[in-house]
Amino acid sequence: MKRIIFTVLMVLFFSATSIAGDWCKWIDSKGEQCLSDSKGYILIEGRPIKTESTANDYGYYRLTVFTPDRLPNQILDTEVWSLVDNQMLRTWTVRDMTATEIAEREAEAMPLSEYYLWKVLILKGVVTGAELSANLSVELKDAYLARKALLGD
Repeated sequence: MKRIIFTVLMVLFFSATSIAGDWCKWIDSKGEQCLSDSKGYILIEGRPIKTESTANDYGYYRLTVFTPDRLPNQILDTEVWSLVDNQMLRTWTVRDMTATEIAEREAEAMPLSEYYLWKVLILKGVVTGAELSANLSVELKDAYLARKALLGD
C-alpha cells in the first residue's frame, strides 16, 4: 500500500511540475516581466492567478518558445515575438554565418599567458608585426587573433 501511495504522489508531483510554463506580459510588441506557474499559479499584483482567462485580463499570456533547427554554419539571429489568440510565441530567425564568424569559431585561442607574452614582445618592439607575419605559422597567428577577439583588445 505504501508503494502505491508513493507512486501516486510521485506521478502527481512530476505531472504538476512538467506542465509548468512561463507567462509574460505583452509590452511594446514583446514579452516582458515573465512569471513561472511552477507552483500552480502566477503571482500578479500579490494575487495568485490560476486561470488563463484571468491572467489574460492582466495582460499575461502563456509563452511558447520555439528554437528553429540550424545547420552547422548557421546561427540564431533575430528574436521574434508574436501574440496570436492569447498565446505568445518567441522564436528566432536563422542566418548563415559569415566567413569571419566561421574562422573565429574554428580558431583555437592561444593560452592567455602566451597571448600576453606576444603582446609584450610586440609592444616593446622586440618583434614587429611584419616579422610576425613573415615568420609565424598560420595556426599561431589565428590563435593569437582568436585570443585577441575574445579579450576585445
